[in-house]
Amino acid sequence: MGEGSNSGSTSVRNDDNGKKDTKSMSSASSSVRILVPRLFKDLSSDRVITMTWLEGEKLIGKDASVSPADLPLLQLGIECSLSQILETGVLHADPHGGNLLKGENGGLIYLDFGLVATVPLQVRYSVCGSFFHRTVNTAY
Repeated sequence: MGEGSNSGSTSVRNDDNGKKDTKSMSSASSSVRILVPRLFKDLSSDRVITMTWLEGEKLIGKDASVSPADLPLLQLGIECSLSQILETGVLHADPHGGNLLKGENGGLIYLDFGLVATVPLQVRYSVCGSFFHRTVNTAY
């Protein structure tokens, strides 16, 4: 498995490069509300990522519903994704209901780092510019 592309300018990394990027994401997640399993490099390979087991429960039900009590965790997930895109440039590129859990301590758990994207600085600046442009045009 190797590099692919996503939307032309954002490189997407699969398992072989995900190990390095997972470490970056883990160190970037300094908040205790965001939980990332620890990587076992010596038990991982180019095709398999071995990480600690974290207990949690699904945030999204089978009928795609979300408990109102869990809405703050979804907000946290959105903020975390924006931080990954804009601040760190290392993005969990597959944050769906099966890869996000509610932890026993109430934190948000990110699972499955088989798909991690690196967002180049130029793209990050463009995203910020788009937000700014939209905000200014909406306000006036």
